[in-house]
Amino acid sequence: MIELQVKKLHRLAKIPKYVYTGDVGFDLSSILDYRIVYDQVVMVRTGIAIKIPSYHEMTVRQRSGLSRKYPNYIAIGIGTIDTSYIGEIMIPIVNNNKHEDFIIKIGDRVAQGVISPVFVSKIIEVDELESTERGSQGFGSTGL
Repeated sequence: MIELQVKKLHRLAKIPKYVYTGDVGFDLSSILDYRIVYDQVVMVRTGIAIKIPSYHEMTVRQRSGLSRKYPNYIAIGIGTIDTSYIGEIMIPIVNNNKHEDFIIKIGDRVAQGVISPVFVSKIIEVDELESTERGSQGFGSTGL
């Protein structure tokens, strides 16, 4: 187990916690109310900063419960937060529902954070790459 340093930047911020033993994701909550209209991207503030340990990353993921209840809401913040970033965690969210605004209230859990170990590579420029069976065949290379 690693230690994760979390700093409150706002009085309404919630310190993340794991709900069940064995969970890999902890909830990230909003410190503001939002009304997200169709096709709008909003950076939802969490009011916390996290120091990610060396050789780890934090990925931000959509909460499965919200995905099921609001299939047109998308937490597009799916991505990596590096160890060097210690600013406020903000979650980009878009509403893809043409008929209904997506409402977020103070304290609502809007996404999950997952901490994972990563390998840091020594990057070497080469003239040629070692060949593989697949080669440079990309999308659809195994058929439909």
